[in-house]
Amino acid sequence: MHTLMERPFSAYYKEHVYVTPSGIMSNDQLDYVVKVMGADHVIYSLDYPYVEVGDSYAFLMDSGLSDEAKELIAHVNAERLLHV
Repeated sequence: MHTLMERPFSAYYKEHVYVTPSGIMSNDQLDYVVKVMGADHVIYSLDYPYVEVGDSYAFLMDSGLSDEAKELIAHVNAERLLHV
């Protein structure tokens, strides 16, 4: 199938979509979403009160991601996207 897009759909998706883990406290899931989307397109979130989570701060800090990736996910991406 031929489209009029100049780049693959996945390139547009990775550029314009942000992913939120939504309280899923899984290192495998976090590592995968960072690998696929890049830390610059992940925004940390929780579905409280619908999902009870433990210490979400400790989960992110102990995730094994680089300090730069943690900062992006914790607040920098949301600040940039929301212009705050």
